[in-house]
Amino acid sequence: DIGLGIPAEPLFRSGRQMLTKFNHLKCYANDANALLINTWQVLQKYPNELAEEIEEVDTVWKDLALNFSTDYKEEEYKTLFLHERAKLNRMIATGATGLPLAVSFLIINHMGYNGLFRVNAKGLCNTPAGTYHVFPTKKELLQLSELIQNVTFTCMDFRHFLTEPFCQHGFIYADPPYRPLSKTANFTTYCKDGFTE
Repeated sequence: DIGLGIPAEPLFRSGRQMLTKFNHLKCYANDANALLINTWQVLQKYPNELAEEIEEVDTVWKDLALNFSTDYKEEEYKTLFLHERAKLNRMIATGATGLPLAVSFLIINHMGYNGLFRVNAKGLCNTPAGTYHVFPTKKELLQLSELIQNVTFTCMDFRHFLTEPFCQHGFIYADPPYRPLSKTANFTTYCKDGFTE
């Protein structure tokens, strides 16, 4: 307890604020993005399995990225990315959860354009291919998993989350998506329903 009640974050995303300020405390973390919450839950419950999968994946992607000097490697990278995005979308369409979904989500998040993740109105990923971004190491994932052992994750609209009993007497930390600077810089659609004013 921090003297303000139990911390609760209705728009968790990366969780940076909660994890740096309230780590190891009992907390509630919510996000409308089911893939994101699934990934946090997998990291919480199966950290070693996730870390091992990411280590393996990182080797493949790093090799492609470091050898981008030929058009062939660039095309191979894009093809592999599109294959992974299609795989992720099949899992989304079937309502899959668990480790394979978390791994695929992290691949798209790290290999997609500018490291962003976005979906269309049908809830399917439409992130374009980007360039290689370093995956977290096994050590980093295991440390992060330790920090989230007392976190209860939920996936719902933030307005509904704020009506939950634990929010009535808790400390609410809200960091909503930023208002787009232009129509082409609109990154508020990382979940199916997006965000409005």
